[in-house]
Amino acid sequence: MLLCSCTQKVSSLNEMMTWLNDDANGYCNVREVDQLEYKLKFMPSSYFVLRELSVDPSLKKKDIDSLAGLYQNSLTFILTIKPKTKEQLDIVTTGVSDKEEFESKVEKLNFGMKEDLYLLKGDTRIYPDLVSMENDYGVTAGRNFMIVFGLEDETEKDWITGDEFSLYYEDMVFKSGVMSFKFCELEAVPQIEI
Repeated sequence: MLLCSCTQKVSSLNEMMTWLNDDANGYCNVREVDQLEYKLKFMPSSYFVLRELSVDPSLKKKDIDSLAGLYQNSLTFILTIKPKTKEQLDIVTTGVSDKEEFESKVEKLNFGMKEDLYLLKGDTRIYPDLVSMENDYGVTAGRNFMIVFGLEDETEKDWITGDEFSLYYEDMVFKSGVMSFKFCELEAVPQIEI
């Protein structure tokens, strides 16, 4: 199981986030196009187990194994789209000239991103089962999107070991073109220590 794939250990969500944000581990990819930054982070199943543990610290080893089983048949990513500089405005309202244009942009960001994303590994292409934009009510200039791919006959470990894989995003909202976020030689995810 993915949780026991290396000797490094983490015991908190903060430790896992620090590990995930370390470029050397290969779980983060960043692209800059025009005035926008696109950051894609692969979120391994152990992240979600630790998130559950942070909410309910009374969980036992068997609960952790059960949670890991729930998450191992999917791949989850967080795509953050934000302005490159802090002086820039909210990405949702930037470039919008009227109410109809705003509504169209918001609808595409909330409900139309699934058609613009896919994973590719060798000849295998899969599309997301879920893409959800985090609504922060304009508090930040950027937006986060949770992207979940269901895996029918494979596990997370099957995808992240061996051959490289890429997530492709055809940006139809900001017209930044097709972007490829490549993941290869990913470090084994740290083991959860209770």
